[in-house]
Amino acid sequence: MLLKRLNKHFCKTLLPLHVIFITVDLNYYLKEVVIMRIEQLIHLKKIAETGSINLASKNLFITQQALSQSIIKLEKELGVFLLNRSKSGVSLTVEGEFVLKEGDKIIAISENIRNHFLQQQIVPATYFNISSTSVAQHYLLN
Repeated sequence: MLLKRLNKHFCKTLLPLHVIFITVDLNYYLKEVVIMRIEQLIHLKKIAETGSINLASKNLFITQQALSQSIIKLEKELGVFLLNRSKSGVSLTVEGEFVLKEGDKIIAISENIRNHFLQQQIVPATYFNISSTSVAQHYLLN
């Protein structure tokens, strides 16, 4: 498959060294890569929990439009519909249930990583500088 694609690109030969340089357009190949964000998985999970995009957006403190766009982008990247949308609410498709099941694992792993490093952080000692007049110092420090 890769060789067929490389044949579409041009090659140049240098006469003295007979070296072939292949020019590859990386953007052509990056179109096939799915860039899924953990935030999108959290959005899908909240929609599944509430059964409503409106309620999920309120719980996530984002606009309904932003939440819808996040899910639509994820659906386009995966090439499947994740939600059955109706006037009475939303439900997960079979594909949506699969993404949610696997996404829960990813969310849990990311939380474990974050918690691991949060637990290792040592809270530095905090020092305060207090400035006052000499009269106030006499009453505060004695």
